[in-house]
Amino acid sequence: MVKNNGLAAIAYIFGIIGGILVFLVAEKKDRLVRFHAAQSIFFNITVGIIAAILFALFAISFPYGIWIGQMSVIMLTVLSIFGVAVFVLWFFLVLKAYSGDKFKLPIIGNIAESLSG
Repeated sequence: MVKNNGLAAIAYIFGIIGGILVFLVAEKKDRLVRFHAAQSIFFNITVGIIAAILFALFAISFPYGIWIGQMSVIMLTVLSIFGVAVFVLWFFLVLKAYSGDKFKLPIIGNIAESLSG
């Protein structure tokens, strides 16, 4: 049997699917696990939306698919920084969940807290 902290970390490790599954199987009284599961769901949805917008801007930034121009370089740099930042934040959230700490992300954390009971 996985410890509750491990279950909270699994919610982040397996993305939105992990968050949904952990949220559904976690006991109602285990607010910390449910919090991390809900925060994982909203974190992944938010990252997905921002990534889709950035990729769309990247696709628009060069005319007819030609990979030249300053805008393409800028957008590629922004996408790279975004990817690294998301990975670092994701890893931090996994560690916080596994250690049993409750770290609330701005806005998302409040929504997750209200859903966790």
